[in-house]
Amino acid sequence: MLRIRIVMKESSSPNYTNDKKMPLFFAALIPLLIILLAIWLPYGFSATALIEEWGLLGLFTTYGPIFFEHINGPLATHALRPLMVFPFSLAYTLDPNSFDYWNVLTILSLCLRGIAASYLIWIATGSRLWAVLMGIIVLLLPADTMQLALRPLQINLALSLILLGSACCVVAYQSNRLIVSYILAFMAPVLFLSSAGMYEAACPLILLPFMVLYVSKGWHNTLKLLKSRIPVTLLWIAALAIYIIYVLIVSPQIHSYQGTLLAESSLAHTLFSSFPKLFSVGILRSLIGGWFDGLRITLKEYSFIGYIYLFAITAIISGFLLFIMKMDSKTSEKFPVRKYRRLGLIGILLLILGYAPFLIAPSHLVISQRTFLFATPGAAMVWIAFLAILSHKKKWAGTSLTIFLIFIGLGAELFQFEHYMRLSNTERYLLKNIVENFDGNLKNKTLVIFDKSNQLDRVWMLLKPDMSGALTYFYGHSIDPIEICYLPTKEWRSEWNSPIQFNQMGSCIETKNSWTFRFSTPTRTAQKPTPKKPRDVIIAKNRMIAITINQDGSITPTASLEEHRKQLRDSNNLTAIRYRSILTSQPSHFSQLLWATDKSQYKWHFGDWWSMELPIKGSGWNEAVWTVSYFNHYAWSLKANDKGTLLFDLVPLQKPYILKGKFKTIHNQNISDSMQIKINEHPLTLQWDKQGEFKASIPPHILVSGVNTIEFDSHVDPNSGLPILLRQFEILIDKQKTR
Repeated sequence: MLRIRIVMKESSSPNYTNDKKMPLFFAALIPLLIILLAIWLPYGFSATALIEEWGLLGLFTTYGPIFFEHINGPLATHALRPLMVFPFSLAYTLDPNSFDYWNVLTILSLCLRGIAASYLIWIATGSRLWAVLMGIIVLLLPADTMQLALRPLQINLALSLILLGSACCVVAYQSNRLIVSYILAFMAPVLFLSSAGMYEAACPLILLPFMVLYVSKGWHNTLKLLKSRIPVTLLWIAALAIYIIYVLIVSPQIHSYQGTLLAESSLAHTLFSSFPKLFSVGILRSLIGGWFDGLRITLKEYSFIGYIYLFAITAIISGFLLFIMKMDSKTSEKFPVRKYRRLGLIGILLLILGYAPFLIAPSHLVISQRTFLFATPGAAMVWIAFLAILSHKKKWAGTSLTIFLIFIGLGAELFQFEHYMRLSNTERYLLKNIVENFDGNLKNKTLVIFDKSNQLDRVWMLLKPDMSGALTYFYGHSIDPIEICYLPTKEWRSEWNSPIQFNQMGSCIETKNSWTFRFSTPTRTAQKPTPKKPRDVIIAKNRMIAITINQDGSITPTASLEEHRKQLRDSNNLTAIRYRSILTSQPSHFSQLLWATDKSQYKWHFGDWWSMELPIKGSGWNEAVWTVSYFNHYAWSLKANDKGTLLFDLVPLQKPYILKGKFKTIHNQNISDSMQIKINEHPLTLQWDKQGEFKASIPPHILVSGVNTIEFDSHVDPNSGLPILLRQFEILIDKQKTR
């Protein structure tokens, strides 16, 4: 009888291991700080805005910080996420002249996420070791490719808040002190509402506290606990009800961003067509595919010094985990296999809940940015359950696999940070040159940027609204309108003649006294009526301020602006302060030593790793599109005009070179026969192979040190506008001729 009572007591109140010498908070925090320090150390706080953040900064400059979005505000489209820009507004308020607090808040949100996740697993399993590892895997799981950039600051914080709110809710259920229970019971729904108000994908995770209790106590004991603390349950569920009521009231009054995702199809049809992606993309990528990409990234992208750096950080974290394991080994409790089985089960369910909201947005299913963040806690739970059971049966196998996952997870996350830093540094370089050669005084004129580098006005390289926001931020007043013309092809992009929609670019045409920006003629389709072509935009030369960007991104300075450049260096006005704080920052030499580089050869794949596409430097091409399969994903671009050019940097050796490439699709044989490829204006003799592959020998002395140009010239099918889809090209040393 005594034995039965003891068992019942243990089943209702697990004996959690939390050594006073190393409380769980510090045990979870220490490895998280090591990881984040390792990622930020090579770069410091030099990360900046990338896309929409520039628009927000421009809005903050002219309108002021926005802590709560409402239906009458400048961001009414996003009113269903009333706290969406709260973190950005907070960072801007703390320091409007740098991105320091953007970085600080990102780091704090990641720490908070890891600690909250650790605490939930500690409650669920009673193991400090697996709780600490949970926090690490939640941070390092490489399925999502945008948790370390500054762009998803509000999404990172939303995920952290829902995990923290769930932890508060669970403690409120279990605490024996009523005052503590009720304080936490009121805190938990506030945290949930804050999370949902930043990103509605948090809503399905409202089941997380009940799942954790189920792992810890089993089904029957969990039901008993819920019945004994009904006010806690009601308060937690009320938070979701409040948010749903808010959405029902506000959504009819605005044209919401969420509504645009379903504009072309019914919800039922979208869910029916997207549902298979829940398994082939969501679950597969979260559990296995992300690690597969992480391994390939780690094997390919690092230099010898980079591997030393990864090994050192992995060794420190692994040593800390072994120390925790040794401390916890003093307890001789029986391994709770059932708990870890339950943990694996609820991990799968939580993964599905975290990814399912994106099924209503087909465009989100072909990217890995932000779409896997809310699936990560569930995937991490599955891995914790698997590693715990494996370690119980084969300790050496569980330990080895854990260290291996930490190594490739760290490798993937550090490279992702590097990827966004490269984008940030390129934008910084272009903006620096523009600010140095434009004094910010439009005088009711139009700023026209002639871009010989052919990289502006793209999603990842300062679209015109983002460029306007960035310049508005640096000058402290509105900089608009702006037009961008590619040279020498004289290509012009606008929202109306978006290449994604109509597959053709507009053009900019010079006359004696003006520049005409002409919209493309839309392709006729049977499905939709052809929209009326807008009138040309004509700008008189005496009504424009012109800036010309060279092929390498530089701008030839003019003597008339020398005083302006001197003020940027020495003055304390707003533009000068922001210029010196943000635009003059240089990447550290150490950060460049981590990565494998070979400037004597060039490989262009539009993007090597899913959703981490590279900004196109060239004209005549659409934005990159991804073909998503189970484990291998590749990017391609549609050549929208007769002539498509790409610029690439090379430091050629005195050796023979060869061009190799592959087209994803060539619309018909006539287009293939008409294809001509030139490098630096020199035509090449193509040899075609199967499935759109081609190659050509590159004659000596064609390649130059610095910026080179490759041109793809072919007919465009006037009926479809789909002439050719390019996957990649490579400029390689011809090893057969160098033998």
